[in-house]
Amino acid sequence: MGVPVGTRQGQARVFVDHGRGVVKASPTLRGELVSETMDELVFTDGRVLAAFPCSARTGRGFAARFILLDELAHYFSDDLEGPQVARRVF
Repeated sequence: MGVPVGTRQGQARVFVDHGRGVVKASPTLRGELVSETMDELVFTDGRVLAAFPCSARTGRGFAARFILLDELAHYFSDDLEGPQVARRVF
């Protein structure tokens, strides 16, 4: 699983959207795409590119090959996690 994490869900979706463009332009990758949503691209063999918002809770339990922490210094949560969310997400 590849996981881009953004300050908001929409920001993380930008990375998935760019990935979608690369996949659609490649005959090889396009043939391996099984399903897609706004937040997720699923490929054969269970490979997934999924967008996550900055929350320490959302990423728990997932095995990721790479994690992109977009603007980590600006991670802040309006719920109970507050300004310490960056440390918890990292």
